[in-house]
Amino acid sequence: MKGITGKSRRRAEIISSVCEVNRFVYDIIQLAVCDEGAQFYCLPRVNIGKGVEIDPLRDLKVVEVLRKRGMTDFSVLWSFGQKGDGKLKFPKSIATNTRGDFIVADSSDRNIKIFDRRGHFLESCPVHTDDDLEHETIDLDTDGAGNMYLLVKESSMHKVYVLDKNDNQRWNFSLKNTSEGRAIVVDRGTGNVMVLEGKEEINAVVEVYKNDGEFVRTFGERYLRNALDIAVARNDSIFVLDSSFGGDRNSINVFTRQGERLREFEVVPSAVAVSFHEGDSNVVVASHPFHVESGKRRTKISLYSVSGNHWRTIDLDAKGVTLVESIAVTENGCIVVALADTFFHVLQNKVVVL
Repeated sequence: MKGITGKSRRRAEIISSVCEVNRFVYDIIQLAVCDEGAQFYCLPRVNIGKGVEIDPLRDLKVVEVLRKRGMTDFSVLWSFGQKGDGKLKFPKSIATNTRGDFIVADSSDRNIKIFDRRGHFLESCPVHTDDDLEHETIDLDTDGAGNMYLLVKESSMHKVYVLDKNDNQRWNFSLKNTSEGRAIVVDRGTGNVMVLEGKEEINAVVEVYKNDGEFVRTFGERYLRNALDIAVARNDSIFVLDSSFGGDRNSINVFTRQGERLREFEVVPSAVAVSFHEGDSNVVVASHPFHVESGKRRTKISLYSVSGNHWRTIDLDAKGVTLVESIAVTENGCIVVALADTFFHVLQNKVVVL
C-alpha cells in the first residue's frame, strides 16, 4: 500500500512539474508574440497511452490534480458565475464584445448578465419587450460597435431586440411570417443579422436581415436538416452545425455570405454548439457525449480546420456535465462555454473559460 501511495505521489509531482513548465512557456509566448490569438493552441499535447492525448494546460483532469496539491496558477482554465450577485441560474446563451466583457442570457430570471474579462459581475440588464409580454431570450450576439442583438420569443412570436453598449434598447424587429429562430449571429463584416430558423421536424434555413430588420434572403434550404447553431468568420464563411433527425450524425455545412454551400464535413457525435476561432482559423465545436463510467454527459471541445480536419479535442470535465448550452470565442482567443455542472451532486451553473 505504501508503494502504491508513493507511486501516486510521484506521478502527481511529475504532472505538476510538467504543467509548471508548460505554463511558463505559455506565458512567455503570450508576452513575446503580438498575435496571441494565433498562438493560443500551439503547445503540444501529452500522450498518456492507449491513443489518449490531453492538454496539460486545459484538461480538467489535470486541473483537479493541481488543485489537490494547492497549485492554482498553472492552468489556463477557469470559471465564473457560480456565486455572488451575478450567480447564474440557467445560462442559455453567451457572447463577448470588443471590450472583452462576457454577456450571458440567463433564461431563469430573464435577465442579461454582464461580466468583465476577469469574470467579475458588472450588472444585470432586464429585457423590456413590447407590452412587457412573457418572453424568453433564446440566443444573443454582439456587433463591432458593442450593440447586443437578442433573439427573443414572445408568446408565439420571435423578435430581435437591439441594445446599445449602455444597455439602452435601440430598436426591434419581428422575424418574417411565422419564423421560429433557434440561433442568431451578427456578421461584423456586413452588419447583417443571420437567424437560424426551423420548426421541430422541419428542415432548417438561414434567414438574413439587415440590422434594421429589412429581410434580405434565405439560404441552406436544400442542405440543412435539424440545424442547431451558426457561426460566422470574418473571411466570408458561415458555419452551420447540423444534425440528422435521429441525432446519429452531426456535420458542419460551410456557406459563403451569398448562401452558396462550399463543403460539408462530419464532426463529433452529440455536438450542440459551434463558434469560430479567428486567430487559429479553426471551427470550435462543443459536445457532451454520454460517459459510461460516470453515468453522465461530459463536455468536450473539438477543433477543426476550415476544411474539416480534426486536430484536437479538450476534455473539459472529469466528473460529468448535465447540459451544455452555448459557446463563444473572445477577441484574444479564449473559448468560453456556458454549462450546467454537477458539483458534489448539486447542480451548478457556470461559464468555463479556456
